[in-house]
Amino acid sequence: MTNAGEGRWAKSLRCSSATCVEVWRDSIGTRIRDSKQNAPGTSQPMIDLTIDDWREFTERTLAGEIDQLSALEILRHENGDITLSNGHTKLNFDAEEWSAFVGGLADGDFD
Repeated sequence: MTNAGEGRWAKSLRCSSATCVEVWRDSIGTRIRDSKQNAPGTSQPMIDLTIDDWREFTERTLAGEIDQLSALEILRHENGDITLSNGHTKLNFDAEEWSAFVGGLADGDFD
């Protein structure tokens, strides 16, 4: 997933602020990052998913089945915030960011 010509960073069209769930998809898989952690000159944490893991993640997310997946732990906090973790990388999204992301999945913004 290193060839910039094969993919692009995208966020949901429902995202109303500069802070959103961002997704990079190409022929190898998918990367997820948090735009809040996109400071120039820093190493931005990202979670990599295979094509099959991304498919499972999106299907279950759209179905409202937020829980442990084989490649990704999804933790829903009482206030609606979400933490995605693959064991060593954690990404935290507030309820508004997550809602925009899920809406974008439903709208096909990441297809």
